[in-house]
Amino acid sequence: MAKTIQLLTARCGKIRPDSVADYLAHDGFSALKKAMNMSPMEIINELLIPALDAVGKGFEQGTVFLPQLLMSAEAAGAAFDYL
Repeated sequence: MAKTIQLLTARCGKIRPDSVADYLAHDGFSALKKAMNMSPMEIINELLIPALDAVGKGFEQGTVFLPQLLMSAEAAGAAFDYL
């Protein structure tokens, strides 16, 4: 069986979930900070598409499962609608 990758819980147990300061100290919002200085097309090409590729590869390798795949597609769809 392939090793699974924690996508949403990578910081679980490492930061206090009720502390924004702790989240920021551990690079929280780093993608948002980067995206604030990008055009919509740059966000799509440099952030969203590579992230979707990574999720797709993980699904093919058995490290990402259908619920994560569907959540990623839904989140990307919302981002595309917004941009």
